[in-house]
Amino acid sequence: MATIFFVHDTQESPTPRQQYLEAAGHTVHLFKNGFECLSVMRDARPDLLLVDVLLEGPNGFDVVAELRRNTDTKTLPVILCSGLYTARSFQDAAHQAGAQAYLLRPFELSDLGDEVTLQLRLAQSQRAGGAGQKSGASLELGGGLRGQGAA
Repeated sequence: MATIFFVHDTQESPTPRQQYLEAAGHTVHLFKNGFECLSVMRDARPDLLLVDVLLEGPNGFDVVAELRRNTDTKTLPVILCSGLYTARSFQDAAHQAGAQAYLLRPFELSDLGDEVTLQLRLAQSQRAGGAGQKSGASLELGGGLRGQGAA
């Protein structure tokens, strides 16, 4: 399946999300902060980035903005998530930074799995020549302000 880089905050354990994604067949690499992830991404590319907004060092919005400035990572699918930044303005900021989706925690693990699947399919479609697909499509299709479940 896919390789996912997961940059998580220190507010809660990433283990349930990691285990759920691994059980779905994905390989998940955990990072404690944005600096660590961006450093590894100089040499390795995931299929998708899952990043919490509140991080040590650059926050999730900053990480996404940095990726979008680099032509090698400009189209990398990114899902931002947060349990603190729940206002509509943060969803808008996520979209402006270049994230494809913004999930509110707590969310059901199945919602996370569905969003990961959607973003991977959209990215695959783009690589295969799915013209007309643009960044942010899932904010209309499946992303956006979702959550308030269990994860």
